[in-house]
Amino acid sequence: MPVEHTWGVPEYFARLYDTEEKRDQIPSLNTLPPEQWQPGTLVRFRCMVQDTSFGQEIAIDAARTADGQSWRAYRYADGAPHAADDASLGADALYAGQDRVRLNELQLLYCVSVPGETAWARHEYSEKMAPRWGYDPTAPAGSTPGHATKLAAKHPLEEEGARSCGVVVLGSIDDIRVTDVVEFIGVYGTTPVMSDDLMSDSHAADTMDHSPCVHAICHRILHAATETPLYAPESFGREGHLVAGDIKPYDVAAESRQSLLDSFTRLLQGDALAAEYMLLALISRVQHRVNATTVGNLTLNLTRLQPSELAKRVERHLADLVTKCVTLPMSLACLNHRPFWPRDTGSSVEKLASGRLQLSAGTCLLVDETALDEGKLEDTGVRNVRALARVVEAQQLDYAFPYRGEISFPTDVTLLIFSTARSMLPAEFVLPLQLGTMATNDDDGHATDADVHRQWRAYLALMRAMPHVIPETLSQRIQQDFVDRRRADTEQGRPVMSDAALSYELLVAR
Repeated sequence: MPVEHTWGVPEYFARLYDTEEKRDQIPSLNTLPPEQWQPGTLVRFRCMVQDTSFGQEIAIDAARTADGQSWRAYRYADGAPHAADDASLGADALYAGQDRVRLNELQLLYCVSVPGETAWARHEYSEKMAPRWGYDPTAPAGSTPGHATKLAAKHPLEEEGARSCGVVVLGSIDDIRVTDVVEFIGVYGTTPVMSDDLMSDSHAADTMDHSPCVHAICHRILHAATETPLYAPESFGREGHLVAGDIKPYDVAAESRQSLLDSFTRLLQGDALAAEYMLLALISRVQHRVNATTVGNLTLNLTRLQPSELAKRVERHLADLVTKCVTLPMSLACLNHRPFWPRDTGSSVEKLASGRLQLSAGTCLLVDETALDEGKLEDTGVRNVRALARVVEAQQLDYAFPYRGEISFPTDVTLLIFSTARSMLPAEFVLPLQLGTMATNDDDGHATDADVHRQWRAYLALMRAMPHVIPETLSQRIQQDFVDRRRADTEQGRPVMSDAALSYELLVAR
């Protein structure tokens, strides 16, 4: 059902808050303490869309007052008409004629704070608002009040203090998909959003009284793979590529690349080659998809690691550099605990339960196989390994639905796998660590000058945003070189260079 009248409200708010400085004037649910969330106030929420399966409802947009002299608007507000002036509408308000009510379609989403967002990134976002709203940006974020137990399975990372709420959007949301990172501006309320039939009365009200909700006025989809608090979202185009002319990425690279590599080399106890490949993995992302093949992402498996503190040190170091970082220990307790993949539980409250792999694009996923221990891998564990292998191999995650089977959704996560021997997962690049005698400083990242640290973060963010374009003349040279090398391999009796080998060389060169 199309929106009959927008009243120009979304367009007006988009113009009114058309810069980062203006948007920072709106209190954010990401940073504002939950006890300060006030119904009826204008808020914004930067979040990952976790579930789009709640469907639509027909709601009253406006209704005539009892005296018939004026209209009362109910858009962006909680519940159905309830004021004394509208008492004549009664329980059958939805079925009143057009001379008394105007209806519109609402679509419902469930959104969570971005999974895996690192402490420094949250601090950067919070710091912009702290002076205006008077709270401590270094304080730990509290979880959404009132429904943590009921909806705990809605957040991919159950150990995080998550912010979450329903989002009511007017009209079509065809441009919003699960795992998209979106910033909504709207009115905070507590409209029921979690029952099977939002048109019904008592059951929905009893179930949903304590679930927060944002009545979205306008929104913008952020490119999750390249989003960073260091640069305004307008610096990046629709595909996540850098478009801001005042940012000089190669100047940043000249200042930062070598010092960052040196830091990685010290972290890996002197293995400069492993440090180089780790850097390449961090700046890679999916640039193109051709059927089931992805182009641009590099999955790295570092082997010869013993169960030790090294993997944890790498995790701590990278969490100070990237905006989103998640560790996945491959212990039996973790593998057998709960599904990594999202699945429809059939519950009217929970709907689509999340999984640990339901992550937004650009998340750095550290898989620690050194944590694998002895014991029985149960059915959930076996399926979890399969789900993870599919993400590694094809950047696809299968969501399970009881009546539709499995549906694949694209992913774009950076994968670093730490293992003793070659990983059980199909990583593209397998590199045995050559650990030297160089001592590893556990606080290497924290001891670095703050300005240098900021340059490293900017470098990683900008390199991920650089477009991957091969000019036609260079493409022809690459093809001819490939043909010549295959011919030479055949003549000299060597294994013939494969298409995959060429693809890997192009990936590293990029």
